[in-house]
Amino acid sequence: MNITISTHIQNDTNYIAVHGDIEMFDIPDFRKELYNISQNGPCTKIELNLHDVDYMDSMGLATVVNFIKMWRREGKSIKVVHPQERVDALFKLAGLSEFIYSEFPPVPQKHA
Repeated sequence: MNITISTHIQNDTNYIAVHGDIEMFDIPDFRKELYNISQNGPCTKIELNLHDVDYMDSMGLATVVNFIKMWRREGKSIKVVHPQERVDALFKLAGLSEFIYSEFPPVPQKHA
């Protein structure tokens, strides 16, 4: 896998930093690792830092968006921070710039 993920938990927030390009051939391992990390601790907030992601293809974008949706259904507040210009443009082009926050959005209600 050409992606590494580092994480730490502080207070009520799980800080997840992704390093490397997020491309379709790495998606199965990326998905598995993100899922395992996101299950650590009783956090209600997740900060996904994409500063060290220079490239993300459509499969990578879909995976990140699916995790954001899953975390919201679990009642977690998510913010994506520090995307590189190309990744930020991809979110905007796909109409997903709402996922890029400087502050945490309100914690959503859990869906059954």
